[in-house]
Amino acid sequence: MSVVRAASIACLVFAACASDAAQEPVAEVDTPGAFIAVDENLGYLKLYRALDVFDSGGERLVVVSVYAVQPHSFDEARELAKDPNLVVGIEADFVGRNAMMAVPHEVVWFRTLTREEIARVP
Repeated sequence: MSVVRAASIACLVFAACASDAAQEPVAEVDTPGAFIAVDENLGYLKLYRALDVFDSGGERLVVVSVYAVQPHSFDEARELAKDPNLVVGIEADFVGRNAMMAVPHEVVWFRTLTREEIARVP
């Protein structure tokens, strides 16, 4: 048995394995994989998914997918974001990070991007 395989098995056996004990990173509005609910004063929140970021002329642009939902609270947006089959309204768009930060917003969920989501980046 290889050393790597033995270490992997040992990690599974011991609940206190370092990777299990590691604190999850805190997602920001420009963290690829973050779900961000944004109040753009439309009467509902927009739910974005950060796909990538670009720096353009001093402005950080976040490439996002926009979901075809209209949550009325950050808690509702959080529950919707957990659905892996959530309908995408706009596959890829650009949003200025500063513009997003200037209005009420909240990172409501995070999960790593799928290959399909990564392929949306222009």
